[in-house]
Parts: sequence; structure tokens; C-alpha cells
Amino acid sequence: MKLTMTEDRVVATVSGKEMTRLPLSQMPVVLQLRRVLTASLAGDWDGLKNEFGITPSGTSEAWQFVVDLTDKSEVIPVKTFLVIGSKFVDRIEIARKNGDRETIVFDGQATRPVDEVGSPGEPRTSE
Repeated sequence: MKLTMTEDRVVATVSGKEMTRLPLSQMPVVLQLRRVLTASLAGDWDGLKNEFGITPSGTSEAWQFVVDLTDKSEVIPVKTFLVIGSKFVDRIEIARKNGDRETIVFDGQATRPVDEVGSPGEPRTSE
């Protein structure tokens, strides 16, 4: 299964066939995660500081920051996102308010021309 997150939705595909399409407005946790990812990938530290009050630490080769969502919303079951990176975002550790934890690992990342990966607003159809 492949999940593609765009500005306003998440699309799940299996073998190139769309299985599910959900608006981000129905998924507040994913919406917050998208904001954090977008700003992190763009290196928008000022935006992250303004919206989430983060304080990055480390060096350009090994950095991290915590996004604390504890007081952001009763609806969001996430307490914190710990974003860890080097050249790219390497992983995000999610701590939920109920004590559960999840880790998203980004592996095999590389930069490629946009015509190879598709427009950010439209998910690719090939697997």
C-alpha cells in the first residue's frame, strides 16, 4: 500500500489502484503532521517556531526538535512529535496522550527533479 499526502487529502493506492481518498479536514493528527513535515522538509524553522514554538537543537548534520501539541487541541490524541534529521528528515517519533508511541522512518531518500516525482498537488499513479 502506498499513502500519498497532498495539500488537502490522503490517498491510499494498492498496485496503482486508488483504494481510499480522505480529506485532511477529517484527520486532525495527519493535518498537524503534514504541517510539521512540510515546514521541516522546506527548512522553515521560523514557521515552525511561530506555529509550534519549537527550538531546534544539534548541528546541520544531526538535528532534532520537539513539536508539543499537548495544549493545541482536545481532539488531537498526540502529545508530541519528535522530528530527527540530518540531510533530510530521518524519522518522526510520535508520543500519544494515552502513552502509546509510533515511529515513522524515512528511508532511501534522495532529491530528484519534480518531473520524475510528480507535482506536489497530484499523487503519482504509478507504483
